[in-house]
Amino acid sequence: MSNSLSLSYDETLEPMNISYFDEDSELLSSAEATTSSESFVWKYFTKKKIKNKLVAACSFCNTNLKIQEDGSTSSFKRHLATKYKNKVLELKRSNIIPDAGIIVLDMLKNNASINHNHEGLRDIFTYLEPCATAPSSDLIKRHITSNFEEECIKLQNKLQEVLGRVSLTTDIWTTDTNDKSFIRHTGVEIANYMEECLWSLGIISKVIAIIRDNVSANNKFLQKFSDSVSQSGIWFDDTQQSIRCFGHILNLAIQCMFKNLEDEILIKCIRRSKILHKKNSTYDMCKHAIVLQIVLNTLSYTESDLHQYVLSEENWKKIKLLTAILLPFKDAIVKMLKQEYLTLSMVILFYYTLIETLKEAIRNKNTPQWLVKGCKDAMTKLLDYCEKTNILILAAVILNPRLKLEYFQTLGWPL
Repeated sequence: MSNSLSLSYDETLEPMNISYFDEDSELLSSAEATTSSESFVWKYFTKKKIKNKLVAACSFCNTNLKIQEDGSTSSFKRHLATKYKNKVLELKRSNIIPDAGIIVLDMLKNNASINHNHEGLRDIFTYLEPCATAPSSDLIKRHITSNFEEECIKLQNKLQEVLGRVSLTTDIWTTDTNDKSFIRHTGVEIANYMEECLWSLGIISKVIAIIRDNVSANNKFLQKFSDSVSQSGIWFDDTQQSIRCFGHILNLAIQCMFKNLEDEILIKCIRRSKILHKKNSTYDMCKHAIVLQIVLNTLSYTESDLHQYVLSEENWKKIKLLTAILLPFKDAIVKMLKQEYLTLSMVILFYYTLIETLKEAIRNKNTPQWLVKGCKDAMTKLLDYCEKTNILILAAVILNPRLKLEYFQTLGWPL
């Protein structure tokens, strides 16, 4: 790399030392000439005055170009790029130190910090494209801010054109970092920022529902939001217009199933795994383990540091029982995630199906007691949230034309 960056200096490409001027021109004093900006173009242009007008003379061809009042050097760059790009390239390359490649490699190996003002980085850019200039961080910031404001206006206009109502989906608590430097994770703070955002978009009176997960801060958030907007004459019911995330409810039920199970290696490994907190990943983990049972057993026996994780035949039977219990949860989540149509109207049916599945497992004499307790805990959690079903979910059931009489008969509703 260093060989490719080390180029011999060619004196024939040196910018000419202009010693002649037009009859009416005068060379600026050294003090005046050095007041220019740091743009690279001034290495190839010389300032002078012609009839009291400030111009810049090209060092290659003595062409006079007007100096812009705002200090812009775009015309000078175009002149060099159009007529003398190769000359500028050779001159700039010749000034790059021979060991640039070694320095860059050393910086990368040692994770040295590099910013756009780093001299070595600018030398690399110069080698690749002499006429290119790196934008400043302030310029990039201005562009980002400007684009953001433009997109906000577009979004605001689109939302205000909506003839009906809008529902909001919040996903505040899934971040791995919980970046509290953004806002404090309290219900009051979330309510304040939500209200401010909706006022700025001009849609605060159009909100029909807010979909959220089940952390306690969200209860406070909805109460505070409802109280605040009511002072502006806007009605929002923090109970009836709040829709709990069904996927999160299923996840909580599964966690309850595992929470109080036997304190043995199989259960400890599953409970300690982060997979338990991710919707249907627990089912997938158990299913894949069954498929790879022979491989996992062989690996555990042959590797000395894995002996403590050897699973007995009894353990494998328990995994298969858990997988069978988790399958309906997996199916419910997959169906709820479908994007072709709205699935809110199916929530009640999923509650009914899962609760009946757990009841059947509890009544089954072949179900071991350790699993019976887990099923009872999961069913209690589902019943708790099922009782909190609000009017919006019931309205979705009634208004969905796809639901036939069989749906209500399955639920045992009198017709």
